[in-house]
Amino acid sequence: MTNNQLTETELFLRDIQLGYMLGRSDIALIKAMAAELQERRKAAMDGEPVAWTWHYREQWHVTNDKCRAEFVATDGDVAVLPLYRHAQPAPEMKPVGYLFVSEQGSIAYSPNNWGMPGFRLVGQIYGDIDVESQPAPAVPQDVLDALQKVARIRLDLNDFDGDRRGIADCLCDAEEALIEVVNRRAAMLAAAPQEVK
Repeated sequence: MTNNQLTETELFLRDIQLGYMLGRSDIALIKAMAAELQERRKAAMDGEPVAWTWHYREQWHVTNDKCRAEFVATDGDVAVLPLYRHAQPAPEMKPVGYLFVSEQGSIAYSPNNWGMPGFRLVGQIYGDIDVESQPAPAVPQDVLDALQKVARIRLDLNDFDGDRRGIADCLCDAEEALIEVVNRRAAMLAAAPQEVK
């Protein structure tokens, strides 16, 4: 970010961090500005993907290099999925219809297919039917650590010019550990009690 994009407050905080004299400034104001700036940084950090993954030729690949992920996404017929440190907020959805409840049961109507003229009031009486989309999946910390380890070793392997056998062995071990962690998480999810409908 260049200086012409920074606000006066951010420039002032930058001067404080560099150690310039404050003069007769209000310390509480400075602390509040620093806390706000830290919250902005934290929100930006949590909102960005930490790695990307894709499935190609019956094998999962992972990288923490954004440029490589963009290249794979544009180069091949592959869906590149971002992996976040925390779950992302679910998008807000509008109601898709209305619910009519009576002694005979419940009937859902969409705004395009009302069936009978009186059902326009059903939404006002009984409330909207909302589509509850699931939040973006959060990657558990142990899976994220294993993914990042594989990505780091893979980057080291790509950048190394010498004998790659030792690094390749480390990569193989890290990929096996990642598979074990993912299988353990899958077993935990499979063992969880399922809701019967």
